[in-house]
Amino acid sequence: MEGRDSRRSVHVCSLSLKRLIIGFVCIFVPYDHSYRKKLTIDTPNLEFLKLVDFASEELSMQRADSLLQADLCFCYQEDVFNVGIEEYANMVVQFYRQISGVKTLSLSNFNIRTLLGAAVSKFPCFGNLPTFRNLIHLEVRVSDDYVWILPEILQCSSNLEVFVLILDEDAYGWNWCAPHSVPQCLSSCLQVIEYKVFQGESGETEMLEYFLSNALVLKKMTITHPDDLETLEADVLKRLSTCPKGSDACQIVLIPEHKRSFEVASMRRASFFSESFNY
Repeated sequence: MEGRDSRRSVHVCSLSLKRLIIGFVCIFVPYDHSYRKKLTIDTPNLEFLKLVDFASEELSMQRADSLLQADLCFCYQEDVFNVGIEEYANMVVQFYRQISGVKTLSLSNFNIRTLLGAAVSKFPCFGNLPTFRNLIHLEVRVSDDYVWILPEILQCSSNLEVFVLILDEDAYGWNWCAPHSVPQCLSSCLQVIEYKVFQGESGETEMLEYFLSNALVLKKMTITHPDDLETLEADVLKRLSTCPKGSDACQIVLIPEHKRSFEVASMRRASFFSESFNY
C-alpha cells in the first residue's frame, strides 16, 4: 500500500502460507487519530517474512513456530502515530520475542533506531530483549550514530555464525567505544563477518579491530569499500593484519565495491540458469 492508506487493520490468517511480503510504505496524508492502524499475522506454517511497514501502530505475530527467515523494516513516526514512543518500542520488542526462533534475520536502520531510542530513554522493554536461540545469520543496516548498540544486539544472538554489517550512511568523525563485555557469540561460534561499505574512518577500523581481537573462532572477515578508496586498501589491510587476533585462522579480504557487485550479479545469473534448467 502506498500514499493514501485508509485501512484500519489488516489480519493475515492462513494455515498453508509459506512466504509473506508486506509493504506499507510512506503515508502522505494526515492520520485519522480516532483509531490505530493494526497489522496482525496469524500464519503458523510461515517460513519467510519480509515486512516493510511505516504505517501500522500495532504489530502482532500470533504464531511463528515455523518461521526461518525475517527481513524487517519499520519505525515510529513522531507527530503522526496515536501510540506513544515507549508503547511502540515495547511493541517492537514483543514482536522480536514472537519471532525469536528465526535462523536468518535482517534489521533495517529504522529498526536499530527504535532500539537505540529505547536504550537511551531507558525504557524497561530494552532490558527484555529476547534471545534468538536459533539465529545463525544476522544482517544489520546501521548509521555511524548507532554502532554502539551492536554489542547489545549480538549479546542476544548466542549461536550466531555469520554477521553482516552494512553502513547505511557516510561516516564522518566516527568514534568507536569498545563495550566492557564481549558478546558470547564472538568467543564461541561467530565464523564470518562482512562489513559494507567501509569509508576509511578510524572509528570503523577500531571497530573491526575489536571484532578481530575478540572473535576467537573467526574464519573470514570481508570488507567491501568504494572504488575511490583503493589507495587506502594496503594501509587498512596492514593495520588489521598486525592487530591482535583472537583467531589465527582468520582471513581478511578487502573487495572494491564494483567487484563485489559483479560477483553478486554473476551468482544471481548462475542461480537463475540453474533453476531454469532444473525446471
